[in-house]
Formats: sequence, structure tokens, C-alpha cells
Amino acid sequence: MRTPCAIWLLASLTGGVAAQDLGRARYQALVDDYVQAAQDYLSERRKVFASTQYKQLRKARDSSGMRKLTASVVNPAETFAQQFMELAKAHEGKAIEADCLVWVVLHARNDLELGRRAVQGVIDRHINTKAAWALSINWFRVMPIMLNETTEVFRTIAERSEHAEAVAEALWAQKRLASGDRNLIAKLEARIREEAPDSTPALRLLGKEFRKSRLQTGMAAPDIVGKDIDGHTFKLSDYRGKVVVLDFWGDW
Repeated sequence: MRTPCAIWLLASLTGGVAAQDLGRARYQALVDDYVQAAQDYLSERRKVFASTQYKQLRKARDSSGMRKLTASVVNPAETFAQQFMELAKAHEGKAIEADCLVWVVLHARNDLELGRRAVQGVIDRHINTKAAWALSINWFRVMPIMLNETTEVFRTIAERSEHAEAVAEALWAQKRLASGDRNLIAKLEARIREEAPDSTPALRLLGKEFRKSRLQTGMAAPDIVGKDIDGHTFKLSDYRGKVVVLDFWGDW
């Protein structure tokens, strides 16, 4: 026989799961609706560009008129961003909120206040999840939102996150934002090698070092082993000192 406490706990858990399922369904529905709305938006913009009025404005070099005409087609991203933020608020602290916040950062480019709230939400409640990684690999989207606070966002992720790949990408983002500060760049690269040697940013650094040490003009090309179209194995070094004809085609 179930006790009242057990029944209440089961009901609470079931209700929580149901709410999350509904939230996930709502999230996917919003994503699908946005994809369609974005396609419609692009279609309408193409119609504007093809219109006689736009062509006349372009011929007259009337930039103001062209901007006004294209602005008559409203980008749906801002409207959808509000809906994603509402969904995020209803599932605060849950994975659905993280997904919604990241969506807003990537799409709501004209509403900086909304974008800042989304970034801060990830930092406050999802810094140990893939959402922090998503911000870091999209640092160029975060930059126009956070402006001069951008580096601090990624410094915070690098210092506080428990998500290894997020930390590595946050260090890489700081490197990209270092504005030619060679000492800082060297320190960040050293941290990536030491703290995340198996991460994607670490592999990028290996590629950089390989290009520098092996792929400079005048150097002997590294040997490559492969197969030709008949399946026969060959090495690049087999053709060293020989005249080689490259025959290829493309369909563009």
C-alpha cells in the first residue's frame, strides 16, 4: 500500500516530467515555426530586391530609400526571441531554458537588452553545461551583444565552468579577442595545451604549429599515404622529382 507521502512524491515527479515534455515540445514547435517564418522572410526580401522600385532606388544610389524599403519586411527573429524567453522563464534552471537562451543569443541580434539577459542567464544557471560551450564557440555572436564585457564573459566561463570543452573554447574565444596581445595569446594557448590537451582548440593549435614547422614555402612536403581511384595505395613521396598532371572536374 502506498503512503500519502509516496503518492504525493510520485505525482510530483510525474508532473515535473510531463511539464518538461510539454516544454520540449513547445521548444521544438517554436524552432519549426521560426524556420518556416525565416524562409518566408527571405522570400519576401528577394521580392523586394527584384522589384522595380528597389531597382530604381539602387540606380539612383538612394541608400536611405533602399534601407527603408527592405525594412518594410520585418525579420521574425525578434518576435520569436520574446517567445523563447517566455518559455525559458517557465523552465528556469532546466535544460529547456538553456536551449532557449542560446537560441536568443544566436538570433536576437537587434535586441541587445534581451541578448544580454540571455547571456547572463547562461552564466548564472547553465555555466556547467553545453550552453556555456555554445556561447564560447559563437563568441562572435556574443561580442556585439556584450560589447566591452565580452572578454569577461569568457573569462568567467573559463574560470568557473566544469564543462571541459566549454572551458577550452572559452580560452580560445579570449585568444581571438586578445587584439594582438602576444603575451596574453601565448598564455592562453599554454593553458589550452595544459588544461585541455584533447580538446578541439588544442587540435587547432597543433594545426597551427604543423603549418609553421612543416608547411612553409621551400620545405619538403609531409608524406601522405592514400589510395587512387582504382584502390591502389600510393605515397606522395613516390612522385617527388616527377612531373605530375592533376586532372579534376567540378560542377558548380
